[in-house]
Amino acid sequence: MESEKRPLLRRALLTAGFLVLCASWLFMAVVLWDGGRLAWGGTAIYPKTGTLPVFRNLPADAFLADLPGRFADAMGRASLSIYLALCPLPCWAFTLAVLLPETLRRLFPGRKKLLWGYWVLAALGLVFGLVCTLAGCTTLLRGLLSFSVEQRLARIHMLLILISAGLAALGWLLPCAILRLRELTRERALLREARSSLRGYGLCALCAFAVAVASCLLLASIRPLAPQAVRYVEIFSTNNAAYGSLFFVSVVMAPIMEELTFRGLIQRGLRRNLPAWAAIGITAVFFGLWHRNTGQFVYTFLFALVTGTVYERTGKLRHTWLIHALNNFIVVLAYSDRTNSLLGQLRVMPWLRKQLFGLSPWAAIPLLLLSIAGIVLLLRLFRKR
Repeated sequence: MESEKRPLLRRALLTAGFLVLCASWLFMAVVLWDGGRLAWGGTAIYPKTGTLPVFRNLPADAFLADLPGRFADAMGRASLSIYLALCPLPCWAFTLAVLLPETLRRLFPGRKKLLWGYWVLAALGLVFGLVCTLAGCTTLLRGLLSFSVEQRLARIHMLLILISAGLAALGWLLPCAILRLRELTRERALLREARSSLRGYGLCALCAFAVAVASCLLLASIRPLAPQAVRYVEIFSTNNAAYGSLFFVSVVMAPIMEELTFRGLIQRGLRRNLPAWAAIGITAVFFGLWHRNTGQFVYTFLFALVTGTVYERTGKLRHTWLIHALNNFIVVLAYSDRTNSLLGQLRVMPWLRKQLFGLSPWAAIPLLLLSIAGIVLLLRLFRKR
């Protein structure tokens, strides 16, 4: 393994530095969720009031006010705005540090000088992305840069998502797809690859359902200890099923951004110097803290252990994205039991959710252990890379 070739002290220093960076980003995320919000293009900039004045407090509905009523829920606008504030830097970092180097290694194997030159440019690009994020989300650059320059950097901060998507499509997706197609055509293995992909997607669907069931049982188990935390999860999930903005954040934006950040960057970065169990466990703790409340921490920690294991075994973010999106969609289905639900008033999934939530801890805990055993068996079926 690559990490074993490095001296222990160097591995420890690299891991500690990486953890500090991850914890700093997570701290910024928690503070922004606590009230800091972003306006489109960074055109309306106001200092955040409160204990941490370095974070901006920007109106969330600056570019969402004209959306339909169901999509313009206040909580959904805030969630969508904060995701837009936090998403650009991870997208930019993942594109520069993971996707483009992979393309260069495949197109120019053995060209170390070319890779070193690229990493110099990538480091400058990462610093530029960090400066744009500081300009867009904080007031740390105030006084160091003129207001007009800071405003332009704030606008670029939002555009980093689109720039990253373009670079990923042209610099990674297209070349890798062409190379892979050539390899499979040469090996006449297209049918086998298609079968393998379908098998993997089927396992992802089973995993998503199993984790949703295990999460319900877990919440039923802790209800006597933390009733308020469980109640918060129920209210939050009910809103996800009722409002278009929260549905979009939960089923589309959150899976893409969170898997890219937590599995694609944090777990991948920790794995370079730590064993698999440590990288998965630390990432799961970060992922639980990201949700900022006890009820969600409990089941998102379990969820992150599952998706982290899938990523470790397969090395494919598309599998964890699919599990995440399907799991969140299953939760929406399970809470679609009211007349104002986006998908209508459903019967089967809400009935199953109520049955699981109605169990006593003495009944829920054995079933939880059985569901975890089933999840472990499913994880073993994922083919190792």
